Amino acid sequence: MDAKSLTRRAVLRLSSELVAADCDVENETELAHLFFWAILSEARGSGVSSNALRSEIRLTNGGRIDFGFRAVEAGVPYELFLELKVWVRPLHVSHMSKANVATRKRNECIRDAKRLSGLITNRACHHGGLLVLERNSSHLKRLLCDRLVEANCSLEEEWFPLTRSSAGNHQEHLGLIWVGPNTPLDLTAGMQRPPDGTASVARRSSTA
Repeated sequence: MDAKSLTRRAVLRLSSELVAADCDVENETELAHLFFWAILSEARGSGVSSNALRSEIRLTNGGRIDFGFRAVEAGVPYELFLELKVWVRPLHVSHMSKANVATRKRNECIRDAKRLSGLITNRACHHGGLLVLERNSSHLKRLLCDRLVEANCSLEEEWFPLTRSSAGNHQEHLGLIWVGPNTPLDLTAGMQRPPDGTASVARRSSTA
């Protein structure tokens, strides 16, 4: 099984477990622990060596990547990189404060997407993606991908709704967004550059 398919299966498992356990995830550290457990479980069930899975990966420029899947073949060290983001909209602050924090989180996602695109271009990995957990809001689900297109990233997105009893009427969802450079050298699967040179977007909404 290829790394992207295994990652999607792990995200599906994670979304199911979050609902079944009625689990409140408050930050990226908590999401990282739960995601690593999910992808480790999927790797074992698929006969994929767990030695390929890495977290908190140090880059040569001094930065870090939350998660990586080491490549089997020589030439590119990692099959994919993944950055994790959590946005929990506060419920008892002013609308302006909510908007400011949401915009800041969206800009963080765009910055990470550009960094992942650069790593793909520099052949540090084949694929790059964002795993986004959004609670009490639909801000990122509605606006992030359009902003990524404006930032000249090609992408494909898929969102998994989380219907938890304790969440009430508040929206929650988990998004898997594959990003890449919008150039003819784009190495990411399923991201074709259209003739007019604008960024392409493949969108799916899953209820699985």
